[in-house]
Amino acid sequence: MPASKAKPLVSRLMADYCDRHDLSLVIDKALGHAGYIANKAGKRSFFVGTRFDLNPLGASEIARDKAYTAEFLRRDGFPVPDSLLISSPSSIAVLSSRQPGYTDALVGFQAAERFADEVGFPLFAKPNDGKEGSDVFKGRNRAELSSILNNLFQRHDRVLLQQAVTGRDLRVLVLGNKILCAIERTAPEVIGDGRSTLAELAGGINQIDPEDPRLVQTLEGQGYALSDVPATGVAVSLLPTANLSSGGSARDVTQYLPKAIAEAAIASGKALGLSYFGADLIVQSANDASSPDFTILELNAAPGLSMLHRLGPKHAKMVEGIYEQVFEALGQKLEAAY
Repeated sequence: MPASKAKPLVSRLMADYCDRHDLSLVIDKALGHAGYIANKAGKRSFFVGTRFDLNPLGASEIARDKAYTAEFLRRDGFPVPDSLLISSPSSIAVLSSRQPGYTDALVGFQAAERFADEVGFPLFAKPNDGKEGSDVFKGRNRAELSSILNNLFQRHDRVLLQQAVTGRDLRVLVLGNKILCAIERTAPEVIGDGRSTLAELAGGINQIDPEDPRLVQTLEGQGYALSDVPATGVAVSLLPTANLSSGGSARDVTQYLPKAIAEAAIASGKALGLSYFGADLIVQSANDASSPDFTILELNAAPGLSMLHRLGPKHAKMVEGIYEQVFEALGQKLEAAY
């Protein structure tokens, strides 16, 4: 087993919980990433990373598929962005040879252009099964959209196009009927000092990949290049997403979460059969603080909290408290089986 300090956060916290609650813990020897807990009766509850035995398999698979999530939430009346699932030319060709009867349900570049004309720019393009904001692009016109799709189809068979929604970016974490926390996320940005180039400023953020094509694109959208030196005090956005794994920042807004959004977050998970999940929302309007306008972007059946844990002592304490409740739910589920 790796040294304790090298174990993943979930494994470390779970080991401590099991020690305190007379549960056995078995973890893979190589990475400490997967394993199970067991009670005295021998009942086991498995996990891989942050995927726990709290959500049904089918519900988790639906949540992992962003297009399915949007479709089923829309059917139940939840506000979601207009979306279109695009398949790569290679995946359409493969399916046409194997199951030609299904290819009519797949759409490609032409449908993407029609969708853009109907919804308007900008549009977000993302891998349909992506995570942590990786490979999420923002297209501002047809030329950019074509370039983005060509880029994404080199690595992904299915890409989801979504209408861009502006507002406050929230991740609401839910367990059963309870809000565990609400985090407001902000896309990574730098503040000019009048001396440093944007390349130098961006290089100071560990999570920013200087080779990420989204970096140049996002800067161009604001009229900048990596070699430019922004004036002192000028804020410049670096990426189109606010994920912490991509350098975004976060603040705890749990106590300020409007009741309407809390209720909608809980209900959205129930609609897909989830018990433990993160709901990603954009709050568009605060005209009515008690019931603002919002849009649900996606649900995450295995929300990661490691990056949030690293933001400082206050965030670390919050994350550890959240996992304490998650592990308690796992333990209760074990006991309920008998």
